[in-house]
Amino acid sequence: MTKSTKIALLASLSLLTNVAYAAVPATYNSDATVVGEADAYTGSGYGISVGNGATLTMTGTQSIAVTSTGGEPVAMNVAKGNLNADVIDITLKPQSSTVSTYGKGFILRGNSTGTINTLNSDITLSSVTTAGNGSPDSNAAYGVAVGYNFNGGGAGDVAKLTVKDATIKVTNTDNTIMGRLSRTFYGFVNVGMESGHQLS
Repeated sequence: MTKSTKIALLASLSLLTNVAYAAVPATYNSDATVVGEADAYTGSGYGISVGNGATLTMTGTQSIAVTSTGGEPVAMNVAKGNLNADVIDITLKPQSSTVSTYGKGFILRGNSTGTINTLNSDITLSSVTTAGNGSPDSNAAYGVAVGYNFNGGGAGDVAKLTVKDATIKVTNTDNTIMGRLSRTFYGFVNVGMESGHQLS
């Protein structure tokens, strides 16, 4: 092996050992380039977040499998940031014991951009109790949301998502029931109605 071949080989090994891989949970508030990997978490928090004007570039396939324990888990959240990705593959399912979870697969909000070659988002809502599930806007599961109002930034902000190939599936568990919304007027008149839930 010549001296120049040895140097080239050592340089290649150095590049391989310095590869950054995505992992969850993770927050990117400065520019980064990562290699996608298969990640999973159980809970109700965020998986990957991009913000503060940062640009996250993801090569390869990034898969995020979320097992929700309740509430509103968000697998990927881009808020006032930028994302460039090859493949994003999201699955969000409730634990068998979870009675109320309204997860979001991918949210792009605020002054943000997203460019993704392939986006797969498979989300399942579980709502098997009428307690506290409120309006359909609150009891809602989203595969993809762009320009999301909550923490969405200012009136002049633009959220733009470009996807070449997308497969979005949003459903509910077999035992999900209609939600109930009730209000009390004048301190004693209680009015209730079935409010349902939202899948989008």
